Amino acid sequence: MGVKHWHHPVDTITFLTESNKAAGLIQIFTDGSKSEQGVGAGIAIVRSSNHFKSLQYRLNKRCTNNQAEQLVILRALEYTENIQTEDKTATVYTDSQITLDSLKNNTNHTFLIEEIWDKLAEMRTTNRTIEFCWVKAHVGIQANELADTLAKEAATKADLIESYKKAPKSEVMSELSEISFETWQREWT
Repeated sequence: MGVKHWHHPVDTITFLTESNKAAGLIQIFTDGSKSEQGVGAGIAIVRSSNHFKSLQYRLNKRCTNNQAEQLVILRALEYTENIQTEDKTATVYTDSQITLDSLKNNTNHTFLIEEIWDKLAEMRTTNRTIEFCWVKAHVGIQANELADTLAKEAATKADLIESYKKAPKSEVMSELSEISFETWQREWT
């Protein structure tokens, strides 16, 4: 097993509150969605107060909503680092307090959280600044509502290529437990 390259505790992420104002011209609204039909994620990017780009991703149906929320932030960062602009500051808005708490927690080393940290470190080397802000869901912010719609659509789009397949350990353990119980019950009967 190789050495894990976890982020250093002095590495920080800027978290904005309602009283802070976003510094950058690029605003990224992200959302994830899980339903009976599937799991999806959506991004609405706003540049200079105008809708700039919409992106959608479909995840394996065994993935969680939290994975969708985290994957979409990672994909937003990947897309954003390629936007050519003099202003190298962008703000990521999410309604996932769990994801923001995971990013604040230095002991959380789940795959997607670590990927986000790695991408942020890589972006810092090119002088990009990323700020994060929690936004309340369904309060009429147009770009946030668009991200929500994109995520829900992505969850149901069969023609959208599945972009993430790593089921969480808890899901796999639950499935194995259910299979074991069914096998035991069948043998018992």
